Amino acid sequence: MTNAEFYRHEIRGEYRNFCSEFIVPNVLKPAKIDCGAIKCAQCHMIKAVWLLEEHKEPEIDWENVSIDTPILGRDNECEEWVRGHFAKFKDGRIGARTYGGTSFTSTPDRIHYWTHAKLWEGSEEQAAEQQKKQEAMR
Repeated sequence: MTNAEFYRHEIRGEYRNFCSEFIVPNVLKPAKIDCGAIKCAQCHMIKAVWLLEEHKEPEIDWENVSIDTPILGRDNECEEWVRGHFAKFKDGRIGARTYGGTSFTSTPDRIHYWTHAKLWEGSEEQAAEQQKKQEAMR
């Protein structure tokens, strides 16, 4: 999937200033390019190349993720994502409190470690719907 396909809804969205609200944070900033240091023609060329590139999820600096941040995790590509709350990063694995537990409600030994994880970016409605699905499967 290209960046153009991945961001199609955002690209079609309404912006006051598409360059500063979309291009700078999504294209220039990750590439460490200062908008003021290049001309608009160069930016248009960079944007065109970026749109055709394969979309890659940004790397997460797990050392700086806040405790109890909602995340999704799994141990391999074939498994479904499981919800949890971030607990710690250790030996390249992401530790999370699962089944709705947080640092306030769980004991420190109730941490599950995953090899694959990502930050939860859904809404509360999506979270409730996913929780119902998981409970129905138990």
